[in-house]
Amino acid sequence: MVRKLLATATLATMGLLGVQVGPASAVGTTRHECRARAHENYRTRVNNGQDRATARRHLRADLQRCNRRFG
Repeated sequence: MVRKLLATATLATMGLLGVQVGPASAVGTTRHECRARAHENYRTRVNNGQDRATARRHLRADLQRCNRRFG
């Protein structure tokens, strides 16, 4: 319940800031957007029924991709 609320609040805030809320893609303009999208994908995976451990592995890979991309 709290996690769901937090996710909703985060997405709403991202919407206000004009960050595209959508699937991960190579195009994101900042490190912040890249990381935000990675975390959103994690939440989506868990909500879609993927187990947390697997979703977390994907999250780590996505974050590493952001780190490589933005130095």
